[in-house]
Amino acid sequence: MRQSTGRLSETAVDAWRETLEAARQQTLQAQREELAELAEQLGQQVDGQALNDARVALDVARMTLQGGGLATEELRELRAVAQALTHSPELAERILEGQRELAELERSARDVPGAAAALAVALTGARQAIERGEAYDLAPLWATLERQMSQAAAQRQDFDARADFVIAEYDEVRGLAGETIQRLGRLADALRAQRRLGPMSADARERYAQTLDGAEALLGEARAEYEAAQKVTATFGEDALDNLLDVFDFGGESLDDAPGGSGLFGGALAPTSSVDEPLAPTSSVDEPLAPAKPAEPASSDPFAALLGLSTGASASAAQPASVPDAASSLSLPAGARADIWQVRGSAVVAGPEDGAAQGVAALLAQADALGLYRLDMGDDAHVWSARAAGEGEWRLARAADWDSLDDDAGPWLDTGEL
Repeated sequence: MRQSTGRLSETAVDAWRETLEAARQQTLQAQREELAELAEQLGQQVDGQALNDARVALDVARMTLQGGGLATEELRELRAVAQALTHSPELAERILEGQRELAELERSARDVPGAAAALAVALTGARQAIERGEAYDLAPLWATLERQMSQAAAQRQDFDARADFVIAEYDEVRGLAGETIQRLGRLADALRAQRRLGPMSADARERYAQTLDGAEALLGEARAEYEAAQKVTATFGEDALDNLLDVFDFGGESLDDAPGGSGLFGGALAPTSSVDEPLAPTSSVDEPLAPAKPAEPASSDPFAALLGLSTGASASAAQPASVPDAASSLSLPAGARADIWQVRGSAVVAGPEDGAAQGVAALLAQADALGLYRLDMGDDAHVWSARAAGEGEWRLARAADWDSLDDDAGPWLDTGEL
């Protein structure tokens, strides 16, 4: 297991495991010694119902420790019993009764978020008064616990309502591609699972809240991506949007092999020459007539079709200028797992020559016209990310996965500095 940012080495995990096991064994030994002392103290007491109950608790604690578990709660109750039995039988019974009710109150408070903290001071005072044999009314503490339980129930209802909203919002935009939508989908799945849980511990509620906060933070970005997609759909139609989402798979079937035989958008965009096309005029009546030069075939580039580029000479004029030789000098340090390009307008002006990158550059020109400033995309083999740099310029990066792209090209995408 390699160690890097966000990862732990196997050696570090083993070292932590050994440290925790050593601390656990030390605690077990200390509890065994304390249990032996308590058993000796209780053995000197006069028989009675309280002592019989204490012996049962001793057996439970002993079996727990023998099985390798910690008996922290049992030992605390045994200490209280041993201390109470030093008083007269009547006083001891009153003390033990108060301690039993106090223990029940504490156990109930542990399962209610915020209750333990709200009752901490009052519980300490009640415990000290009961140990002294003083009468102590626990009714106000129970009332406080009930208020905390009501607040916890209201909080759970609020959490569930927020989760339902996030899930509904995700279901509306889940058909789009992009890293933001994927991350939101993972959080929505987690919220569905948490939504189905019954009563939650304080830790479970904290995890629920963290998941909600993370999902809600992504909703705005996901909504912006969805609205941008709607603009593309309104401008080019739903078929164009589908082609945009799939257009980055350059390693598979040739576009000329697509249905229709003329690229991604079929043959409708390609003008055809008629067999009855008029013949070109000749300079001499004696020379045989020659057919005129056939029209240029339509480009199979999906971006050209999407952007409405015409065929023939007008298409050649609209095509971006070729990348200068110096363009290839833009690259990340050796060993980097990402490729980078600088785009101006719809042309790649710096970076390695790559047909896919040029296709994405055409898309970025439209993204700039729509007022977008960031695009995250993916195909079968790569992930792409682009950042607007102002005045029609973009920084574009590609890698095999998001971790590689963020680690190696992320700083350049954000700042433009290598």
